[in-house]
Amino acid sequence: MNNIQKGLFTLMLTGVAAGSFVGCDEDDTFDINSPSWLSERVDSIANSKNTSTSDTTFVELNLTEVGAKDYSTGWWSEFSDAVGIASGKKLTFEFDNFGSGANNWNNWNLCVSSAKSRDAENYKEYFVLRSDMYGWGGTMADEGYPYDAANISSNYAELAEAAGVEQWEYFRSKMQGAHVVMEIDHVTAGYVYMTATMTATDGTVLVEKYHQTCSPADDIFAFLVCDGSRFTNMEAYITPATIVISESNPARMELSGTPKFLAMGDSLSNEGVTAKIFFEDGTSADADTADLSFIIPDLTTVGQKSVTVVYNKTSRGNYCSPIFATYDLLVTDFSSIEVEANSAVGYFIVEGEETAPFVPASAVVYGVNSKGEKTLLDNADVTFSGVAPDGTFTVEYQGIVATGSVSTVMTGCTRYGNADCTTGWWAAFAPDVQVKKGETVTRVLQVRSDNAANWHGPVVILRDAALAEYAVLRADNFGWGAGYDGNDAKTLESDWNFDLFAASIDGSVYTISVTNNGETIDVKMSVVDGMGNSHFQNYLGIITSTTAQADEDDVYFGLTMEAACLVMNE
Repeated sequence: MNNIQKGLFTLMLTGVAAGSFVGCDEDDTFDINSPSWLSERVDSIANSKNTSTSDTTFVELNLTEVGAKDYSTGWWSEFSDAVGIASGKKLTFEFDNFGSGANNWNNWNLCVSSAKSRDAENYKEYFVLRSDMYGWGGTMADEGYPYDAANISSNYAELAEAAGVEQWEYFRSKMQGAHVVMEIDHVTAGYVYMTATMTATDGTVLVEKYHQTCSPADDIFAFLVCDGSRFTNMEAYITPATIVISESNPARMELSGTPKFLAMGDSLSNEGVTAKIFFEDGTSADADTADLSFIIPDLTTVGQKSVTVVYNKTSRGNYCSPIFATYDLLVTDFSSIEVEANSAVGYFIVEGEETAPFVPASAVVYGVNSKGEKTLLDNADVTFSGVAPDGTFTVEYQGIVATGSVSTVMTGCTRYGNADCTTGWWAAFAPDVQVKKGETVTRVLQVRSDNAANWHGPVVILRDAALAEYAVLRADNFGWGAGYDGNDAKTLESDWNFDLFAASIDGSVYTISVTNNGETIDVKMSVVDGMGNSHFQNYLGIITSTTAQADEDDVYFGLTMEAACLVMNE
């Protein structure tokens, strides 16, 4: 502070009674008759307003509080200031986190982008990361900077286990009022590293980390997003990056998309082969296919061959000593193929369509050579046609075609949900059917699924005519609802092997029966999965007295799905 400012400040204080002066920042009492103190105090105030030191630049934020106090702020509607992070710098956000507590994601959310303004033409997102170890990538993946969920880590499970509390219940309780120190390093080698350290009001320290590739030269930008959450006392400052990654040599690579068979006389194509490179510093990246070289063995004879793949660039793209990986390739002289379809798997053809998609998991395909010897083929390498109304289908491998058949086909069906299994949760429904007291209603349906999760299949809805739900029941031994939660008398029965469950959902045929007992409802599911295996899932004793039920006939049976579709014969 200059001398003129000091003089003006002194004149202002002389108008105050000579006894004492109460500072505006604290409750300390100051003696105005102490010139040395006065000078020190003025300098202290001036220094507190400094915005930088030799290695720290404090960012002046327009918003120090973000989000409604009643947690009514919806997703992608309120944001903190976006702050740029130059290569070799680290941004630190500090704030206090508050959330509604309704869901894990009603806390802080971080977005890292290529531009400051979300309306800018060059605005693209590297990633959005939630505080509950979930996130997704943006269109910067098209620039060669993909999101990688495998890089998320936290100590949440460890802390919850030690406390003897369910992980996400523990997480939600600790996040309310937690002080967050979020550090975002922009590493010159082309990486962004995020570490969020969250200190709960009781002193518990939660940590979440994430990293991925980003532009090594262009600034990146970071901002927080509310979702039923609120951030207060926000501060931001820039310091030199603490994570420094120098040029690193490749240590190993993993191949995918490699062919397994080749017909003798055909040319080998490595067009679909991709490689992930793991470097000595612990980072990894997908290799540009132009940087892969292939050493091809003699393919003019039948037998097992080994193809060598070579890569010779550092983490920063400079040439170095090569690393190698190999994959096995069987050169065959197949003269025919044979297919065996599991007769237990049925097929439902939608009205107006000519075939039903074949379920590869239900078939075994062999290549047969001139000596009659059989070799089991990977179904991923075989092309299957749809199943026709007469039950026939064709398979093709390396130009060789064979015909197979299934035993059960149902035509004239109706599909609920998207045929490509992209249906979102609670977005598509089969019509409700009334189940009167003493009656049982049965529906038979085929499930098409992306097989990505146990719950990507049929979901039973039990409700009254006013749509008040008794229960919502998934097919994987899980449910909820007024007649389900806290109902100690209910019984769940299942013989599923959940290590195999998700992989066998697609193509499953479900026979679902709902019985109205009056005061309770029973749901029984008999299943032939996509591999032809039989299973069951039952929910017995769902209570009906939990709604303003008009009478004991006021029970309706509906169906929905997620990342699946249901094909039914009404």
